[in-house]
Amino acid sequence: MFFRVLLELALVNPPLARELLPSLGLMGIFGVGIAFVLYSRSGAQKESELHMEKLPFSSPFQLNRAFQFAVFFAVLLVAARFLQEKFGDSGVMVAAGISGLVDVDAISLSMATWSLTDQVKIELAERAVFVALVANTLSKGSIVLLFGHAKVARQVLLAFAAILAVGFFSLLIVS
Repeated sequence: MFFRVLLELALVNPPLARELLPSLGLMGIFGVGIAFVLYSRSGAQKESELHMEKLPFSSPFQLNRAFQFAVFFAVLLVAARFLQEKFGDSGVMVAAGISGLVDVDAISLSMATWSLTDQVKIELAERAVFVALVANTLSKGSIVLLFGHAKVARQVLLAFAAILAVGFFSLLIVS
């Protein structure tokens, strides 16, 4: 997720991507490292030995999914603009946090675009994207906690806490 957001920002707003590169880059690298360690320790077997059921895959280019994202993006833009006008920078941060619970791409692209046109300062866009990523990570952690096995939930929550700590720490150092 962290690398994907960096790529999106680099394509839309390279200065914003440069600002977030240290934090999101470290979070992504740390996340991949933790995933590798957890996978290595799991004693995972070869797929041929697991007799796993094959899951059906569908095309990621379905029009329905694209339409859902477009609607979510439009609603988010309206809500974020309303909150910004009503509550200033705090409103943008609230919109970022709420949006991040579900999706980080819409708010990231909104902030990238708005900071290019000076509708928000790049510092606010940076904070909003980071808040959305934190909210999304917490949301995913909550799902694992609620629906996952206790051992897996503990490992995932500890990993997420470490990743977020790296992000906060790097954001403090760079800022």
